[in-house]
Amino acid sequence: MGLQHIVLNPAARNGIPLNETLLPQYLKTKNYNTHIVGKWHLGSYAWEFTPTYRGFDSFYGYYTSHEDYYTKQSCSLSLCGYDFRDNESVLYDNHTYNGYLLTDRAIDLIENHNPTNPFFLYFAPENVHTPLQVPSYYEDTFCSHINNSIRRIHCGKTVFLDEMVKNITDALRAKNMWEDTVFFFSTDNGGDVYNPLFFQPQFSGDRATYSSNWPLRGSKFTYFEGGIRGIAFVNGGVRFFAPPVRGSINNGLMHITDVFTTLIEGVAKIKIPGNASCRKKSGSSHKIIDGKNMWPSISKGMYSPRNEFLVNYDPHDSDFVGNLVPFSANGAIRVGEMKLIVTGYPQSLYLYGPAYVPPTDIQSYTPCSEFVYDPNQRVHLYNLTADPWECRDIALLNPQLTLDLLKRFYRYGMSSELPQDANTIVCNPALTGGVWTPCTTP
Repeated sequence: MGLQHIVLNPAARNGIPLNETLLPQYLKTKNYNTHIVGKWHLGSYAWEFTPTYRGFDSFYGYYTSHEDYYTKQSCSLSLCGYDFRDNESVLYDNHTYNGYLLTDRAIDLIENHNPTNPFFLYFAPENVHTPLQVPSYYEDTFCSHINNSIRRIHCGKTVFLDEMVKNITDALRAKNMWEDTVFFFSTDNGGDVYNPLFFQPQFSGDRATYSSNWPLRGSKFTYFEGGIRGIAFVNGGVRFFAPPVRGSINNGLMHITDVFTTLIEGVAKIKIPGNASCRKKSGSSHKIIDGKNMWPSISKGMYSPRNEFLVNYDPHDSDFVGNLVPFSANGAIRVGEMKLIVTGYPQSLYLYGPAYVPPTDIQSYTPCSEFVYDPNQRVHLYNLTADPWECRDIALLNPQLTLDLLKRFYRYGMSSELPQDANTIVCNPALTGGVWTPCTTP
């Protein structure tokens, strides 16, 4: 799709291409009421890229990556503007913590839902993304035992998130919808471990979050497990999750693209034409989809159908401070228990430092008894079963395996789109009343 290089810039011509059919658009074919509450960040430079043009009946939240929880100001690079919407209309509120607003809207949608139609809610709260803000009640009441002031705010934000989930599930039960609900909860990436004690000054300020993915290695923006391995759970009605599956742990391999296919084919029972991979099948007019249907694995405890996934393929790398290094492919691929990480530039942003950042109450700086890593190498191989912390780079010890995985990695790359232009500014809030808003045509 061309969205593989860093994150989407709301000021540029970025967005999921309009020829892609999104999850709510599939659900509309079965008369689902579809709603999004919270973060969009999938394109907003033109109206056609915004949620209510892409299958959602309603939108309540913000278009960009993150914002001040109170003032709703959002900054991207050097551009800042107000960002909060009720459908297409700007909703001005510069004092209410946005978590309260989002929860109230989600509950309102549930309470006013007509149960004759199926219901889909994508709830994407800002918690626990930066900036570090939470009502003092949550920090003081639940987190006073934590000495580090920033970790204490993190704790408060997490408690607030937990309360949001409780209030929404309570609303589903009060509406007698819970037994017909599949509730999927997931993080989107590992913690942002930019800590001025460990990294260079450009990672200070509001990015000094004191997050920790310990004992996993790496951070958000890296290809290490601390950056890409997410925690998720699924809950809902007894008819979906009977014992012994209910309450069990599923360690099967699953990729985030599988959520798309699982919800459409597994839960909603809508067939996706030509499902297998993202590349077009020869002679077929249908795009084939990367995601696999994980519903039998999730609901019945069957084996995961997935053994391989591409973490990313980006033809352009970035150096440690984020400067673009063209034509220097980076990314990662996992096949079975093996993961290959590729960088086109030594000291790549995607591999910065050893990056074992412990919580503030742990004194050790690494979980490794042996650490094998050369930052000047451009190919790194890890056995995630034997070495889940990625302590030992075994690429030089396994040249044939490394070469085989490298070939698979580049085969994916040959069929990928080039990154979209994220640098040419087309939308500037200073020219649109201080508000992030669609400003041009596709």
